[in-house]
Amino acid sequence: MAISDLAVQINKLVSGACAVAYTPVATAAPVNIADIVTLVGTPAPATAWLLYGATKGGASYTLDVKADELTIDQRTGATFEDITDITRTLKFDIAELSTEHWKITEQSAAITTIVAAANKSAQKVVKSGSFSEYDRYRTAFIGQRRKSQGVVTEPGGATRGCYIVAGFYSAALAASSSETKFDKGALATRSLEVKAFPDSTLTPGADTMFFFEEQPGVIPAV
Repeated sequence: MAISDLAVQINKLVSGACAVAYTPVATAAPVNIADIVTLVGTPAPATAWLLYGATKGGASYTLDVKADELTIDQRTGATFEDITDITRTLKFDIAELSTEHWKITEQSAAITTIVAAANKSAQKVVKSGSFSEYDRYRTAFIGQRRKSQGVVTEPGGATRGCYIVAGFYSAALAASSSETKFDKGALATRSLEVKAFPDSTLTPGADTMFFFEEQPGVIPAV
């Protein structure tokens, strides 16, 4: 056995794209993966959750921790550190351009339906102007391991790999630029950056982010 084989847990590896889901912060905070995505049958968002849909270029979660170093004259280097700021963000490019997404990014009040009329097609429209803050949404990104890493057996006998789900209890679009790009020979995309905030309805210290790791096994039938 090589030293590189020690403490390697192949069943903990993850590969492939993820799905990004969201719901208004008024929706109950998730306490189980099933509160975000169905675990039996065809995968689908749970009640009140929606998907950003197709993405391009992957999704990137960042934990940015800043600290002040405390020093004394008698020692070189820092003696202690005081953490002064913790920022959690999720960045991804959506490849589905829709009024639902435009409503969020432009902080629009509503999506209006235009009924078809003579020489005019049915349409939807989002209108927006200036705004002072973004609405809050619960946000989750959902990945899946391979069946060779551990099998989940659903009622009825269907099998699949385990889900992993991470996200923010309360999040809003970051106050930064959001670029929509159209280019010849490429899919149009819109870049999004979502920033986490504490949810004041939850226990302090467990109120900002979550990470669920589904375990191999059998899901009991109803």
